[in-house]
Amino acid sequence: MLSPANDIGLWARFNKASAAVRLSSGIVEPETLSAIERAELALSIVGGNKSDQLEVAFIRARWLYLTGDIVAAVEKLREIHSERTELAKHTAGEVSLLLGKSLKASGELDEAMVHLEEAQKAFAAAGAQDRVQQALDAILEIRLAQKRAAAAAKAS
Repeated sequence: MLSPANDIGLWARFNKASAAVRLSSGIVEPETLSAIERAELALSIVGGNKSDQLEVAFIRARWLYLTGDIVAAVEKLREIHSERTELAKHTAGEVSLLLGKSLKASGELDEAMVHLEEAQKAFAAAGAQDRVQQALDAILEIRLAQKRAAAAAKAS
């Protein structure tokens, strides 16, 4: 019996969780965007705490990244990253990881490395070894690309 008229805070959390799960499952459809928008709207009404606001902003950034709007994703992730101390270690690691991946996609490899290494450390501190490996994989991809670029430049 969940109704936005009865409990907007609960409605916000439900839509935030729904959007997060959908994105984690790779479901990038209009219904996912609708859940994000409902969560944003509900939080704008009830206020929510800083962590909730940052988490919804992160979900929006993830949507932007997955739909290919890398520039907007980087911009939003930089804003969230500047306030990452308000987030749980694991969530802060997720922000750093996605920011690193987004920067990598936009060709900003040096800055991407900084954030990916930060993500690796945050995940290690949170005990999330599978996520540590994802950060390491992204770091290794960048290092390999940099070595190939250096070798190609040297050959020219």
